[in-house]
Amino acid sequence: MTGASNPEVLRQIAGDDPRHQKIVDLVIELERAAREHLADEPDRLEAASMILTAGAVLSGGMFGRLLIAGAATEKDKRRAAEAAAMNFRTGIDIGKRAALRVGAEFFGGHA
Repeated sequence: MTGASNPEVLRQIAGDDPRHQKIVDLVIELERAAREHLADEPDRLEAASMILTAGAVLSGGMFGRLLIAGAATEKDKRRAAEAAAMNFRTGIDIGKRAALRVGAEFFGGHA
């Protein structure tokens, strides 16, 4: 597999924690959808930027619904934003390691 993540490597990172395993399954599913979108795009860098923006908007929108539903508080919003930033940095590190393993094939030399 080329591109950002190798499912086997991600599953190793998740270890035995069922919550982490579910997160990895979701990451794999979301990445599969992103790859389908990128496949036909002439400017993969621009398309990837749009996917990143869409992911952030989706996450924020979901959290906004939790706030309105009373399942989260304004105090939780700060913690969630900090956790999102930390998870984003972790994802960058995972993506960089994966790109080093498979080269820049998927992004045409821009990885």
